Amino acid sequence: MGIFKRVSRVVKSNMNAPDYKKSEKELEKFFKSIEDEIGKIKAEKAKVETEKARVKRELDECKSEINKLEKYIDRARQAQEDEAVFIQKKEILEEKLVKLERKYNEISNQELLMRQTHDALLDQINDLKTRKEAIDIKLEKAKFQNKINDLNSSSFSDIEEKANRLLDEAEAMAELNEFERGNI
Repeated sequence: MGIFKRVSRVVKSNMNAPDYKKSEKELEKFFKSIEDEIGKIKAEKAKVETEKARVKRELDECKSEINKLEKYIDRARQAQEDEAVFIQKKEILEEKLVKLERKYNEISNQELLMRQTHDALLDQINDLKTRKEAIDIKLEKAKFQNKINDLNSSSFSDIEEKANRLLDEAEAMAELNEFERGNI
C-alpha cells in the first residue's frame, strides 16, 4: 500500500509541476497571437474584397462606356459624320479596360490566396484547440483518478480498519455482557 501512495504522490506532483502550467500559459499566448494574426488577415481580406468590388465597378463602367462609344461610332458612320473622336476615346478606354481586367484578375487571385490561407489557419487552429481540449480532459481525468487512488489507498483503509476495530470492540463487549449476565 505504501508504494501506491508514493507513486500517486509523485504523479500528482508531476501534474502540478510549474512546467505544465508554464506550457499551458505559453499555449494560451500562442492561441491569442494566432487569433490576432487571423484578425489581421480578416481585415486585409476585407480590404482586398473592397478593392476588388471597386475595380469591378470601374471595369463595368469602362465596358459600359465602350459600348456607348461603339453606338456613337455606328451613328456617326450612318450619319456620315466624323467618328475619329469617338474612336480615339474608345481606344483609350480599351487600354484602360485591359489594365483594369489585369488588376481585377490580380486582386481576385490575391483574394483567393488570402481566403485559402485564412481557411487553412482556422482549420489548423481548430485542430490544435481540439487536441488541447483532449489533453485537458485527460489531465482532469488523471487528477480525479489520483484523488480516487488517494482515497482508496489511505482513507478507506483507515476507516475500514477503525470500523472493524469498533465492530470487534462492540462484539467483545456484547460477549462480556452476555458472559456477565450468565455468571450473575
